[in-house]
Amino acid sequence: MRHLCARATSILLLLLPAAALPQSDEEPDTVLTYGCENNPAVIDACFHVHGRVNVVNGTPGVRLWIVGTKRILGVSAEGEGLPQCLSKHLDYDTSIYGDFLVCPFTEDKPGVMRSACIQSVSNMVVERISQKHEIFIPKERSCAQAPALNRQPTAGLE
Repeated sequence: MRHLCARATSILLLLLPAAALPQSDEEPDTVLTYGCENNPAVIDACFHVHGRVNVVNGTPGVRLWIVGTKRILGVSAEGEGLPQCLSKHLDYDTSIYGDFLVCPFTEDKPGVMRSACIQSVSNMVVERISQKHEIFIPKERSCAQAPALNRQPTAGLE
């Protein structure tokens, strides 16, 4: 009986993640399609914040902490759609401080991570947190998100 119960539990645990996967008829990633600032998913005006970007374990994997607050913005699941000067320095052992122009995808609710995209970064400072702790100012301290791909979403025709 125990063996049967353990087997049923194992099968259930294997099936649960599949139920959480997005369905195939969902829209493609709108940040890659439209860019950040012109994205139809943006619900309010873009705004400037001084913050720190980190790669973390979890979803979304790239997060922006607004310095001086307890607010965290979820900005990217896999690092896609970020300004290039930001993404080329970003990894698990790096924190990037700067002034960010972010565009919100969700309402600001206390206690809930807000979803947003990063349109641009300026005054960037990179902090490497490894055995040899170092802080450096990259040659390219400012950049904006690359232009959108200018393609229209297709209904599963790719």
